Amino acid sequence: MALTPVQPGSKKAKRTISLRWMMMLGFGGLVALSIGGVLAMSVTANFRNTFSLLNEQTQLLIAGIERSVKAEMGQVEFALTGLQRLHRDGTIDLTSLTDRQTALQTSLRSVQAIESIRIIGAAGDLTGYVRTPNGDVRPLPPQERDNSNTIIEVNTGADKSKPVWIGGTVRNGRLSHDIVQNIYANDLVIAQIKATIGGRSINRLVASLALDGKTTTFVLDIEGKLIAHSSQPNLFRTTPRYSIEDFPALGMKQFTKTEKIPTFMNDGKTKARFQVHATQTDENGRGGGNNYVYVTLPMHVFSSQPYTVGAYVKGSDINEELRRAGATVLIGIIALLITLAVAIFLSHRMSKPMRRIADATNRFSKLELDGFEPLPKSRIRELDTQAGGINSMHTALSQFSKYVPQKLVQRILESGDEVTRPVERPVTVMFTDLANFTEGAESLDAAAITALLNEHFELISHHITLSHGTVDKYLGDGVMAFWGAPESDDDHAAHAIEAGIAIKQAFEAQCEQRRAAGSPCLQLRIGIHSGRAIVGNIGGDDRTNYTVIGHTVNVANRIEQLCKSLIESDDAIISVSSECYEAAGQPAQFKAVGAHVVRGSSKPVSLLTHDTGHGGNVVDIRTTAG
Repeated sequence: MALTPVQPGSKKAKRTISLRWMMMLGFGGLVALSIGGVLAMSVTANFRNTFSLLNEQTQLLIAGIERSVKAEMGQVEFALTGLQRLHRDGTIDLTSLTDRQTALQTSLRSVQAIESIRIIGAAGDLTGYVRTPNGDVRPLPPQERDNSNTIIEVNTGADKSKPVWIGGTVRNGRLSHDIVQNIYANDLVIAQIKATIGGRSINRLVASLALDGKTTTFVLDIEGKLIAHSSQPNLFRTTPRYSIEDFPALGMKQFTKTEKIPTFMNDGKTKARFQVHATQTDENGRGGGNNYVYVTLPMHVFSSQPYTVGAYVKGSDINEELRRAGATVLIGIIALLITLAVAIFLSHRMSKPMRRIADATNRFSKLELDGFEPLPKSRIRELDTQAGGINSMHTALSQFSKYVPQKLVQRILESGDEVTRPVERPVTVMFTDLANFTEGAESLDAAAITALLNEHFELISHHITLSHGTVDKYLGDGVMAFWGAPESDDDHAAHAIEAGIAIKQAFEAQCEQRRAAGSPCLQLRIGIHSGRAIVGNIGGDDRTNYTVIGHTVNVANRIEQLCKSLIESDDAIISVSSECYEAAGQPAQFKAVGAHVVRGSSKPVSLLTHDTGHGGNVVDIRTTAG
């Protein structure tokens, strides 16, 4: 039974990814995940902290307004309750004119919020003083004495010791807020202390609440009229109250266009104490830098009815922290992009030598050794070691391919050493030999002999390789070659004859050149035979040779030797067996020369020779086969 070569099993190809993309995706992905994650957490925390800070600033602003206003109101109330207690304890007698004058002047000088103070007796007697704009304390002018010389009834509730705020009124072109304290004797009102807080004091208080240079504070009365504004307090000297639309401040004009921000505060209890409003457009309907954020709080200040105490800042000022957070995001994104670019660049630089190494090994696996450029040295130790190994591998393969058939090396690289296992298969074997080379080379030195043989072997090997043949070995001045292994070739006989014809005509052309140059020319004998033979590694464990052996090889060698009696005066002769001639499809230009008995064979071998004559053209047997 004939032996057949083992074919490597086929496996489903796995999906692959280039090293460059893997490194870029790997490094870039890790950088994006790490820096992007840190950036995301940082930005989230930054925005949360920013909003938390704004919330705290809002609470502190309202708390500061409340404290300041209540402190001013508390001083006024304390001044009046203090006079009432001193009278009750007998320290002073508020029915005495002297004690009245002393007590009222002292209270007016000690409490800056009080603009005027008076005591009205049950009989309508009046003692009072007023603070002038320059700070002087003077007796009440006549126009104010006439309008406030009677005790008014107030609802003091259960605690008669506390003063009562009456509310705001406009008298003599000025806004006044009165607070009264009754003086009792045997549960009867014998006198009444009345203090007035005017618009000047309220505006001074409101202005003191806006010390950061960005916040503007204001107060609205129960009718929604503006009675105090921190940025322009002097306007209230001539006009005690303004409608919001008429006040010459853009921030107040836009107050009517505000929208509440219900989710500004996370603390529901704190949120219920005040409201946060915002505008989205300016008075001309445009958005941008003239938007405002307002905080308002209803308070019982200067009146028994709740007034609205508020503050506002420009949206651009409120958003300053947000812009900083946004700048952090932008810087982080830029840093991320730069880092990604660096990671991609480094991945490309690092993968480039690896790609060259992969390309080199891929070419080596196909035994494509020509055109290889040695890999450069690398600063990375491992890559430098690999580059050096690849360069050495190229040198070794280049030398190795000169001793071993390239096709065999390719098959070994592709399929492993299974392809070199000896098997029996149909092949065609060629032997060539130079007639009388020994005698012709006697007059040549070693260098000339070497040059002659190298030129001759190059010619023969070139055409053998072109016709899919394998050079087995060089035998002195001859060559042994075969077709049909290691690659299977159904046209091995035709290819062998094609190679023989090409070699014959190239050799004849060389001979013509030698004769023209006055140099001697040798004769070439070519013998070809087809049959079955053993092909594979033959030898011992320490050294083997991929060759072909068997009766077919011996017959081919004997046919080449029989050419000695057939060559006559031709430069070259090709002698093929009838088996090879039939297997090649009976190519034209061959003539039978009879049957010959060859040594080592019990049957005679029918031979044919190529009959193109000296200097004939190459015959393509694939087109001339019969």
